[in-house]
Amino acid sequence: MALSIDQIYDYAEALIARKTLDGGQIELRQMQRLCEFLAELAQQAGDSTNAQRFTHLAQSSQA
Repeated sequence: MALSIDQIYDYAEALIARKTLDGGQIELRQMQRLCEFLAELAQQAGDSTNAQRFTHLAQSSQA
């Protein structure tokens, strides 16, 4: 079974929220880089909607 973009987004969003509450700065930076990577990948694939979604997550995870 393959993961959907929505599942990846939801997981990343939940992890960012959890690590924000926990104060997990290293994990937040890792998630920021991951979301930036996924945004760039989506942009290269011509998927501007998901590129914007992951860009927003990257920005929300900035510590």
